[in-house]
Amino acid sequence: MVEQRCKQLQKVATWGVVQLLLERNADVNEEAAWKGGKMALQAASEGGHPEIVQLLLEQNADVNAKPAQESGRTALQAASEGGH
Repeated sequence: MVEQRCKQLQKVATWGVVQLLLERNADVNEEAAWKGGKMALQAASEGGHPEIVQLLLEQNADVNAKPAQESGRTALQAASEGGH
């Protein structure tokens, strides 16, 4: 029960942080770090956060954005590898 509440809190916190950053004009297409970095859409896809994926897409996140040069994944690859 406690674990379930923590996961729910994490989802709300993550959603709230994303919304706050978008309200402050965060760049949804900021490039990923060269080694293993993730763009916001790639990270949300990998983590299985469909609400955040939808929010980022509504803000024109690039579904075809290039992954990090080293150890990177596209949003589709990240979602697939994460089992989503």
